[in-house]
Amino acid sequence: NLSSVAIFVVWWIALVPISILFGDVWRTVNPWATIARLARIAKVTEREMPASIGLWPATLLLVVWGWLELVYPTTGEPRLIGACMIAYTALTLGGMWMYGIERWLDRGELFSVYTRIIASLSPWETRPTLNGGPVIGIRPPLIGVTRLSGEPAQVAFIAALIATITFDGLSGSELWAQRDVAAADRLIGTGFDPFWA
Repeated sequence: NLSSVAIFVVWWIALVPISILFGDVWRTVNPWATIARLARIAKVTEREMPASIGLWPATLLLVVWGWLELVYPTTGEPRLIGACMIAYTALTLGGMWMYGIERWLDRGELFSVYTRIIASLSPWETRPTLNGGPVIGIRPPLIGVTRLSGEPAQVAFIAALIATITFDGLSGSELWAQRDVAAADRLIGTGFDPFWA
């Protein structure tokens, strides 16, 4: 089924070079933001997101995404992918309805937070003008990283991102394959179902 390749390989991987080369374009083309705008959800609501929430929703979603992509045995199952897309859409639109599109994109929507952090490596940035409209500017590459906040949830998000990428690379190695098979055999020997082992 092409859906798993399209989502977990082409799209997820393509977000990195696109964000580095062209900046945070995902925020502009985000399909959930488009659906929310069509549903007439407010850009910003009167309900403030508590400061203590920070980027924790996006961080939790990144861990779930990483587990689903790298650990869950049947990630490529079309029904599972469809169910996850429906659940994520409902969660995202619910967050946008509660806090507003812009606040949820800033702090709750996994892929917007992800691409914003990756885009901090880009030489392109959006700057506000005197009349309030954005203008595209050029900056030295990597300098945008210095503008990231040091809030705990953002540090946790970046740590989870690095851990996910590290595990992805390590789990494809010969050393990991040998240890993984040995560990699964031990679990099966203790009575675990082979699927879960």
